[in-house]
Amino acid sequence: MTSRLEERYRALLRLLPERYRAVWEEEMVGAFLDSVATGDPERDEYLADFGRPPWSEVASVLTLSVRLRAAVARRTPRYVAWAQAVRLVALVGLLVHGAWGLAIIGLRLWLAGRLTLLPAPPPAWTQGPTADLWHRLTDTAGLAWLLAYVALLLGHARIARWVAVLAFVPTAVSLLSHVFAPGSAPNWFTWYLLVLDGCTVLALTAFGRDTPAVRPRPWLLALPVATGLVLGLVFLPAPAPDSPPLLDWAGLCSVAYLVGAGWYAWRGSPRTGWAPALALLALAVVGLRISSIFDYATGMPFTDRSALIGIGLVEAAAVAAAGVPLVLRTSERSVPNDAASALSDR
Repeated sequence: MTSRLEERYRALLRLLPERYRAVWEEEMVGAFLDSVATGDPERDEYLADFGRPPWSEVASVLTLSVRLRAAVARRTPRYVAWAQAVRLVALVGLLVHGAWGLAIIGLRLWLAGRLTLLPAPPPAWTQGPTADLWHRLTDTAGLAWLLAYVALLLGHARIARWVAVLAFVPTAVSLLSHVFAPGSAPNWFTWYLLVLDGCTVLALTAFGRDTPAVRPRPWLLALPVATGLVLGLVFLPAPAPDSPPLLDWAGLCSVAYLVGAGWYAWRGSPRTGWAPALALLALAVVGLRISSIFDYATGMPFTDRSALIGIGLVEAAAVAAAGVPLVLRTSERSVPNDAASALSDR
């Protein structure tokens, strides 16, 4: 006769994959009932009616379920494609941060007169206020992001993760200092940047010991190109002091994404992880653009907000239009069922 305790334990085992239960359920149930037997007939009868699997056993079954299902997922083409996509997103995130950090370092050296081969900076640039604590934190974070990017390209994923964590801390402190500054308006763009930075750090966990090595050459070539784009954004003048800039950071990311998506549509291969990676990046860029539009609509001191908001909406729509087909393509791929071959002994 089946006891209530056995029924509860069998219900817990339903968390495990079906094929694994078909092989190991009876042995696991027998081992569990033997482990809770006390030898006292009254105590054993009470446990049979009112006992429940202890939390340690529940946690053990949950852990086993996650491990088995992860082993199944690792053998599917969809998992391989999405894992590669997350790694590509992490590389793109570090590329953006590294380019920004390299641009900031170059600007600091130029303004300090250290780059003698370049023309001297305008007097208005050198007579500005000195760098405060938050600027120093930003400079330090930019250098750390750059080091994390280089370490990842050289195959040191573990070092890259830790350096990225160290880079995230001053970045978060600097961003939050602007959000909570006295008299500051709600800054959705800054909050969103903080979320993206955290996602970049988390995405680095997709690089493991068995991860294929990154081809450093194209990513190293992309660094000066991205740095040049960042510097171009810095030196891009506004039409008038009270007018919005011709191109802001979210706009630059939108344009860069459209160029990358167009290049993939022309030359990309469906076998690579770039389709799901571009789908993820589309979500990130659209969110970046929309959050900046919220700030322009509520707190930015521009006289002609309608033009900037209109341009931002067009950019967001264009990125979404380019990303939706990629999202649909990645979500409609079939996933073969090779669960049986992935299941292992407990």
